[in-house]
Amino acid sequence: MKTETSPPLNNPFKSPGVPSMSDATASPQGNLETAHNPFAAPEHLQLGDTMRDRSIHPVIIFGSNAAGKSVLLASLLTYGQEVTNESPHLDITFGEPLFDSGINTGRKLNALALSFYETKVYRWQRREVLPGTQGDAFFVPVDVELTSREATQTLQKFAFLDWEGEKLTPISSQADPVMSSSDTELRSRKRIMDQMASSLLAHFPRPISVLFLLPMEKDNATTERHCQTIASMIERYKEHRGGLARNDHCLFLLNQWDKAYNVGSENFVAPSEDLLEDLLSGTYRSPAWSKFLGLPGNLVKMQHSSGVHDNDGVRISYESPHKEQLLRYPKTLWNWLLTNASGNGNAVYPDVVPAQPLPELPPPPSAAPAPEPTAIRRAMYWLNRL
Repeated sequence: MKTETSPPLNNPFKSPGVPSMSDATASPQGNLETAHNPFAAPEHLQLGDTMRDRSIHPVIIFGSNAAGKSVLLASLLTYGQEVTNESPHLDITFGEPLFDSGINTGRKLNALALSFYETKVYRWQRREVLPGTQGDAFFVPVDVELTSREATQTLQKFAFLDWEGEKLTPISSQADPVMSSSDTELRSRKRIMDQMASSLLAHFPRPISVLFLLPMEKDNATTERHCQTIASMIERYKEHRGGLARNDHCLFLLNQWDKAYNVGSENFVAPSEDLLEDLLSGTYRSPAWSKFLGLPGNLVKMQHSSGVHDNDGVRISYESPHKEQLLRYPKTLWNWLLTNASGNGNAVYPDVVPAQPLPELPPPPSAAPAPEPTAIRRAMYWLNRL
């Protein structure tokens, strides 16, 4: 039986002082194509300036439809509510809006982010199945306050881009004459987001965190489609980021891990390095994993599961005996993100660190013997680096 979807009045994710989506839509200050659009080139570069001036760490999540981007983000944002006895404790709240609310476009983009935080994140914590983002995209500002047992507090700011990532180049500005006004507006908003994301990648001078989500699928055709999509996204990211990519932090995420291994099994909780390496160099070797290994930044990999899939979709399952196992995944991601944002290389939670991938080895000549097992390859790699 599905849970009730109408939220009660005491929504812990309700953020006062930010206009709702209905408020933004009802504004009479013109549509997205007016001359007052603050994000038309070159002014749309100001998003990167805003993040730099406010010391915000951008996090871009790449993934095709149904890759689990929104669910992953919701599981991250509810982590502080689920875990209260950890040091440092993470107090995760909706951050200061990124865009000028005095402009219609900015007000709507702020409202989209707030709607995700107040609605989807809250529904996820209530163990409900989340709908997809339906092709829309938005930056979600998030403040994370770390409080240790010694009462030491540290504030770190993030901006998460929930986005398909398939439109890194601006789409045509010509509206389809058969499109409704609402469709035209969505198209305009998506074009603005595409321009801002492309500009952020091209010009943001500081390191950013980039996640490439590849969902686990049992169907070979579906797996191949996701692999091709991720490979294309990696190419677009590399093209737009250019030389700045060498300082970025990139994570290759085998998402929806519960589809491959049952929750509670040894491979779900702690898969061996051999398992991950053999899986990535086999099923996902071409083309996504190979292109990922060609990136110049700080590369890591890990498996991930936000919850447990059932007949309706994926939902949170933090009840015993799975709570500790599932919460290890958002904890690992927060550890990686906070380490990246701080820039000091010190892990917040040293017990959960994503693994560095081995460099890809060239295929052996046809007459050569069979390739060595992964464990031997890894040992030889590190010996050669001594």
